[in-house]
Amino acid sequence: MLSPSARILQDVKRSLEDAGVLFIPENGGGAGVRLAKGANASIDTNETETVQYEEHLKNDAPPGAGG
Repeated sequence: MLSPSARILQDVKRSLEDAGVLFIPENGGGAGVRLAKGANASIDTNETETVQYEEHLKNDAPPGAGG
């Protein structure tokens, strides 16, 4: 039987895999993750649209502050 924390980690890993995340085993170069090509999961993004959050609309930087 898995401990509660081990169960949570297992469930999170399964959810990420279901969303198209591939876990790469350590093979001398180190373990890692990457997104699978053609994942069936829907991610709510539109790369042509800029999202402006209301809290970031006000410019509170001092005059002359570049970015």
